[in-house]
Amino acid sequence: MVNILRNVKETYRYKNWDERVLVQVRAILAVLDEEYGVNRNIQKDLGGYVLLCDSDTTVEELEEVVNLSYDLYEWADEIETYDDTVVIALYLLSSDYAVVTVTTKALFDELQSIA
Repeated sequence: MVNILRNVKETYRYKNWDERVLVQVRAILAVLDEEYGVNRNIQKDLGGYVLLCDSDTTVEELEEVVNLSYDLYEWADEIETYDDTVVIALYLLSSDYAVVTVTTKALFDELQSIA
């Protein structure tokens, strides 16, 4: 399942996620909230959002939400959790719009192989 997070407040619904991952996601969303507003409309306003992908998320599910050129990410960071390795990757879609994906390392690697 792909979860769309628009602001920091929404991250508190995901208590089953590793806190180290959520700290990074909150930091990213805090910047978007401060610069573009907490109540921004992610389809009309500038800024962006975070896609929090559960461990069973498939490429097809992610592509239903957003169409990215997966080999064109700006940066990626790996976080070791107790269960898995999580990759946080930033994709710039325009000068003022970004999507950040939070996926397992396996899904990130699969996305890279199809790019």
